Amino acid sequence: MKKVVKTQLKKRVSVVLTGAMVVSASVPSLGNMMEAQKDEVRDLPYSVLYNETEIERSTSGALELQPEQNNEVQPEQNKTYTYEFGNLDKAAALGLPTIKGELINKIVTPDGLLTINGDNKMSHNGDKHGLIVKDGNSFEVKVAGNAIITFGLCPYSNGGKLIVSAPDTNNGEFSSEDIDLKVSTDGEEVSLIYVGEPTTLTFKVADLSGQGYIHSLKVENTSEDLSITQWKQKNFSISIGDVEMNLQGAASEKDQAQAEVTNGDVYYAQSEKAYVSLNLEGNALTGKDLTNNSPETVENLEVNENGDIVVTFKDKTTNPATYTIKVQDTSQFVTPKVSDIYSFDYAKSEIIPHDFSSDNPIKEEYTTDNGILTLGKGTGTKSPYWHDNAHGLALNDGNTIDVVVAGDAEITFNVCVYGSGGTLIASNLAGTGSFDSDQMKSEVDNTAITYTYKGEATTLRFTLASQGEAYLHSMTVRNTGKLVGSDVANEQKSMPIEIDSSDSLTVTPVGQKLEVVHSNKEASISSLNNVGYYVFSPSQDTYSIEADIKIEPLAGGGSNGLFIGMFDDQTPITLAATLGFRGDGTVRNTFTKAGQATVSAGGINTKYVAGENLHVVIKKTADGWYSEFTQGNNDPQTKLYKFTDAELLKTNGVDTNVRFGFAFSNVQATITNLIFKDSADNVLYDQTDCYDAIGTPPTITEVDEPVISQDRTTIRVSWKGDNVADDAA
Repeated sequence: MKKVVKTQLKKRVSVVLTGAMVVSASVPSLGNMMEAQKDEVRDLPYSVLYNETEIERSTSGALELQPEQNNEVQPEQNKTYTYEFGNLDKAAALGLPTIKGELINKIVTPDGLLTINGDNKMSHNGDKHGLIVKDGNSFEVKVAGNAIITFGLCPYSNGGKLIVSAPDTNNGEFSSEDIDLKVSTDGEEVSLIYVGEPTTLTFKVADLSGQGYIHSLKVENTSEDLSITQWKQKNFSISIGDVEMNLQGAASEKDQAQAEVTNGDVYYAQSEKAYVSLNLEGNALTGKDLTNNSPETVENLEVNENGDIVVTFKDKTTNPATYTIKVQDTSQFVTPKVSDIYSFDYAKSEIIPHDFSSDNPIKEEYTTDNGILTLGKGTGTKSPYWHDNAHGLALNDGNTIDVVVAGDAEITFNVCVYGSGGTLIASNLAGTGSFDSDQMKSEVDNTAITYTYKGEATTLRFTLASQGEAYLHSMTVRNTGKLVGSDVANEQKSMPIEIDSSDSLTVTPVGQKLEVVHSNKEASISSLNNVGYYVFSPSQDTYSIEADIKIEPLAGGGSNGLFIGMFDDQTPITLAATLGFRGDGTVRNTFTKAGQATVSAGGINTKYVAGENLHVVIKKTADGWYSEFTQGNNDPQTKLYKFTDAELLKTNGVDTNVRFGFAFSNVQATITNLIFKDSADNVLYDQTDCYDAIGTPPTITEVDEPVISQDRTTIRVSWKGDNVADDAA
């Protein structure tokens, strides 16, 4: 059986490190023999016994292991050997010291298959990152023939590489001549393939400025054929709509490609993927928009499920076989409105793509998909990049953060306890502004510093002045002005009201949209404390409510979000029976369960996508209370609860006096097509009748063939056009 393995495999993994120390030692019955001890084995202080061998502190201060003379141990075929340096127990079992900083001269692992040459320069980091290596250190690895050698590496290494070699007499072949020591993610695994006879491979640390870290080493010996696919530079040209993209392929997998577009920007072009920013004029990218200008090189062009362009090459015997192009659509950039809130979590989400690593930083500028935030190199000599899930965004002296605001605004920066810190300097004001603190380092991790701006709409610029690298976990942009609401055009039979005891809620009609903002750090749907409500008058009737909602990305867990359903008629409100769209991205029936005093989750359990249209229906029926949720063209999800399941409804059942409406907890959302009906299906409130539409209707240029649903109840019509605004959007 032939096993095809791609050159320089990279696997992103999560590694939990619990510390270890590395000693210098060689093990009994193994290679790299040293002169055996003539004295009898003694149980000395600071010694560790392995069979009939003693590890004893040498005069150099390192630890060495004196083995018996036996060089016959060889690895087994089809067996994997794993060496974890970042786990104290496992590292100690390899003969490594458990004292941080203990120098390592030489160690042979107990299985005799790995020799670590520290030359009294290598040591152990203790509870994180495994081995600390220096230039010239090496690892000698015995292999049984064909093998995949995988190193667990670290983003904190100061560059450097591991150069692989075999004895001159060996005719083996490697997938790559070296491995970069520095990776983008802590514990990330990088693999190298060896095809050949049994031998000892040497991995030598080179070109390292300072020190590097190695978490682990894994050797997979296999009797299967491993195919090392050679790399070939592949150049091509395609058109994306009216924009031509020309790409000169990378000379190797580690090199960068070179790309240009006739209109737009290229954020990066790596060996197997690129990221470009183009104006798609509001249209979804499809295969119809692509033109192959290099048919001699390119076999096929398609748009995958992620909306990325996949270029498939005719030559599949060499790498790369495909090339992926991510496309940002600048027509989706928004102009912020008064009261809009935008959150940017650099650590936990891909607000900036993680491809912007220390090895592939932002070249000049990168703008987020909504157009609100632009990160730039500025006057700095180093560019911003994504560091990791713990630290978030890395910034250097002279780097800039541009923020588009609608006028008065508060910009909050959550800063890091690590890094060099520095000072943020605000500019490009069309008014006045000030920081409560401008320092980019805190004594407590994730401390918030806030810049308050009073003035006209502008793009604020924040420039970092720093002696080193600073880290930024997240940002929040709050446009604090007040929206000017639309007047009621037609008074409805029942009109909703706000209940907001903490003065944290604004519900503003803008044309036929209700723009909702609720902000209160103390709010919690679980306790119903400091929650804002938008509800209709109470009634015992079997009413129903339905609406379309769009929720902006929000932070927090299940206690935050938008909740639609029924509430008691008391002041303050203490009981609820709702369907909730929560801060953790889940959709759950969120209600006060029978016999309980607080709100909890049950029933429907799925995910929603922030920014997408979500259709919701809540009814009180003779059989119980009913919830229905539909996202996009997916099938609806439903749940019918008995009245006895909810504390709100268990006593009086269908005759319970309730208020239909919404509860809000730290959320920004848009509500459209809100309809409230009585038991006879009479419309008591219709949002589209209550307010006049505003905006610009579209200029339609193309209409796709209508799609009829399977149950033949709906027809979906897609069209292309421009100039859409407000209620027409």
